[in-house]
Amino acid sequence: MQTGVELSLQDIEQQVARAERRNRLITVAIAAAVVGGAALFLQFTYHKLESLNGQLQNVTGQLEKANTDLNASQQRLESVNTARSDAEDQLKKLQAEAANQAGQIAQLSAQLAGQRQQAESLKQDLQNANSKLDELKGQIKSATDFTRYGHQIDFADAKNLYNTSSPLGELLSKILELQRRNLVFDFANRIEAGFTSPGFAGYVLQQLGKLPAGMAPDRALQRLPAANEPQLGDIIQYETGFALFYLKDRRGAPFVIGMTPLGIASLNLDFKARRTGVLRTNIYPDQH
Repeated sequence: MQTGVELSLQDIEQQVARAERRNRLITVAIAAAVVGGAALFLQFTYHKLESLNGQLQNVTGQLEKANTDLNASQQRLESVNTARSDAEDQLKKLQAEAANQAGQIAQLSAQLAGQRQQAESLKQDLQNANSKLDELKGQIKSATDFTRYGHQIDFADAKNLYNTSSPLGELLSKILELQRRNLVFDFANRIEAGFTSPGFAGYVLQQLGKLPAGMAPDRALQRLPAANEPQLGDIIQYETGFALFYLKDRRGAPFVIGMTPLGIASLNLDFKARRTGVLRTNIYPDQH
């Protein structure tokens, strides 16, 4: 009975040993399989890494090229911005210069307009001067002709006129007073320089309060109304430009007196000059 049992144990031990050998073989096989699989996986992974490394290098190269291109683009952009900034500065300078030139042109235009206006004014003044010169030539020519038509008067005639009319006596006295001051013929129409014939007549009437004093005497004279026939104290106008007061001396003889190119003079009523008009002064309005 014991021998049978011992054999069975041996068999069992043998079986266990065989099982252990099989297990070891299986383990070795499994380990070999694992190692082989790992080797294959490592080999696959290596190839994959090489592929990825190549791709990475390619991408790196592209990135480097992109960075190079970006740097070049940035440099070009900086150049463009610099050029634009320079162009803007140049444009501002040109605009400022254009504005300055426009201002100068406007100033020159204003000066030109002023000079044109001044030229027109000078042209008008020249025409007026020529007209006055022609008038003066006519008056001088007439003056050389009417010297023989002089009418002698003095303050006795003014005193006699006072008996007739105080305004008439005052008129002649004022004229004789100015004659004593040796007033001369001049286009200035000012007491310190001289008067034209109309200017003198206007000045005398301004002094007597018969015309407004706040304007040129020759222009003030134009305010007087016209008349057909002269009354004492009226002004007779002549083609030579004379404007002479019409009066009568102490003998009752009519005469005219006023400024001529030879100074203040009194002349016979019929001196050699054609009448062109009469201005009513109303100094002696009640005569018959």
